[in-house]
Amino acid sequence: MHAGHLVDTNILIQAIRGTRARWDYLESLIITGGPLYCSVLTIGEVLSGMRPRERERTEELLGVMGCLSVTEPIARSAGALRNEWRQKGFQFGMVDMTIAATALAYGLPLVTENTKDFPMLAGSLLPEPPRVQ
Repeated sequence: MHAGHLVDTNILIQAIRGTRARWDYLESLIITGGPLYCSVLTIGEVLSGMRPRERERTEELLGVMGCLSVTEPIARSAGALRNEWRQKGFQFGMVDMTIAATALAYGLPLVTENTKDFPMLAGSLLPEPPRVQ
């Protein structure tokens, strides 16, 4: 188990794109709750949508975060979560299920605006961050 927070892709993209409120929110999490982490899959998602002018800011933000790998147990847990929730009538993507499984494996609360995509983390989601206008 780690101290800190796992940060979802949407929050990082908002910070990279210059949303001051998002930078301030991430800084407050570091001050009050320890280091920030992201999944290796989040890195892939962030880089796949990065604009050329965002390279420096992207690397700066990713450089201060811990990166959590997808292990075989995490992959198995992600598949089981997706299967379980599909049987309940929900269609979640494997990336989100892998991020959820990573949060569970490391005992980290997830920082996201997409709380509806993570009902399996209801007890370990942070209160929803302030919406960015």
